[in-house]
Amino acid sequence: MFQCLSGYGSSTFSTTGSLIPVTAGIAYDFRIPDTKFKVGADVYGGYGFANFEEKVNYDFGQYGSGSYDVPMTGGCFVIDSSLRASYAISSSISAGLNVGYRQAKVTKLTFAKDIDSTDKKGDTVKEDENKDYHLDFSGMTAGASFIYNF
Repeated sequence: MFQCLSGYGSSTFSTTGSLIPVTAGIAYDFRIPDTKFKVGADVYGGYGFANFEEKVNYDFGQYGSGSYDVPMTGGCFVIDSSLRASYAISSSISAGLNVGYRQAKVTKLTFAKDIDSTDKKGDTVKEDENKDYHLDFSGMTAGASFIYNF
């Protein structure tokens, strides 16, 4: 959240974003002989549905106060890949760790509702210099697992 104070009042600015990937892929596991360890790798690809929202609250005293939000949507191709290792605690319980990378760049966002007379639902969101507004959900991923087989 960002807060701005001036002699006339104050405003706060916050953003939220999410990506819902729908993917399919392949995974390979290799059990290390004569040990309780297993290692593996996977690659998944698909499409991601992105949502992003900017919220502004302002209070300028006698000049007025209020708030507005700017919801945006977009989508992109997604590639997830990871390496993992697990340890068999017993014949039905194992625990593991994984590390990976996600490639997911939303290169174009559109307004999810009418904002004003010039920014209508479905219009492309623009940055300075008339470039398409974009989001990057790419980066490292890490996780832990606890698996019970029955």
